[in-house]
Amino acid sequence: MTRTSLFVEAKVMSQPRVSGIGHTMQGLVRALQNNEAARERYRIRLLSPLDGVARLRHLGMDNVEYVRLPMPTRGYDRWAGLPLLPPLDALVGNGLFVFPHFGNWPLRRSASITFVHDVAFLRHPETVGGNLELLTRNMGRWIARTSLVATVSESSRDDINRYLGVAAERIAVIPWGVDREVFRARGDAAVAELRDRLGLPDRYILYVGNIEPRKNLERLISAYRRLPDGLRSEYALVLAGGLAWNSSGIERAIAEAESAGDRVSRVSQYVNDEDLPVLLSGAAMLAQPSLYEGFGMAPLQAMAAGIPVLVGDNSAQPEVAGDAGLYVDVLDVAAIERGIRTLLTDERLAAAHVAAGLQRVQQFSWERSAAAMLEALDRLAA
Repeated sequence: MTRTSLFVEAKVMSQPRVSGIGHTMQGLVRALQNNEAARERYRIRLLSPLDGVARLRHLGMDNVEYVRLPMPTRGYDRWAGLPLLPPLDALVGNGLFVFPHFGNWPLRRSASITFVHDVAFLRHPETVGGNLELLTRNMGRWIARTSLVATVSESSRDDINRYLGVAAERIAVIPWGVDREVFRARGDAAVAELRDRLGLPDRYILYVGNIEPRKNLERLISAYRRLPDGLRSEYALVLAGGLAWNSSGIERAIAEAESAGDRVSRVSQYVNDEDLPVLLSGAAMLAQPSLYEGFGMAPLQAMAAGIPVLVGDNSAQPEVAGDAGLYVDVLDVAAIERGIRTLLTDERLAAAHVAAGLQRVQQFSWERSAAAMLEALDRLAA
């Protein structure tokens, strides 16, 4: 049986510091290359900028091939915004193409799937930063030249249909998964070692993700500072994530809290893949009251690690957390404070949320993600 070439644009997987989308694409590709039906039908070929192939090889994936594109990682994202590009299949050959992060290339004789994770650039443009112009100017063209749009939740599918006018039959929902062998509760010794190495407080409320406006961190900090003195003395607020766009207001809020004696801090170094499950395990809770999420990996990972999660009552957050999340109005600082206080002080309720979370994550596996992806690919191959 002749296998179809499946080209996966893998720049997001091969950066020196891999983003959330990069990690999720690694999980999806690993699941595909472990799926017997996918291996029989598709020849997985990872497309990478010149300087990214070595990093892709370090991932240790089997049953994949590597194809170098004649351009460096630096500035690569801007290529998809150029009005005149050569057809990508003219450069690397015909097949099916997967574009994992909004942008795509024109194709001559091949079909493609393009991931649109959310429409934050339309619903919350004030939070998007430097990519707003790129997305606004090019999204119509990218949508028009892809065969299928993939997204990660029913909520995002509805938004893409409503705000971008993409017909429902052209949208495939491929939810992300979580590796429960990796994201699981870790022992006290591992947590203590990480705490010492990163300079973490003994007890902490945790946020994980980019330091950027869409994550609603200024309200989260304000809510923490409204907690009773005893809780603030017992628990610090730890923000783990890299500075992204429009972060000056958040940095200012952190500095003001610190100067007032409140224990609000950002982890100063990069938290690698091995340390993240331990960081989650050591937290009293995850506080993730985002303004908008297309999916939201951090709550899923936190539930798998056995801690309660506080999330927003909007977008895809209820779809991911289900009955395991404690939901708050993300625009109401007092509501966020009450939610945090509840999970810190009501041990029975917190334990119930933990138990529900461990059940909930069983619905999100990379094997199920790969099956949904394979169904979408087979639609195109047919």
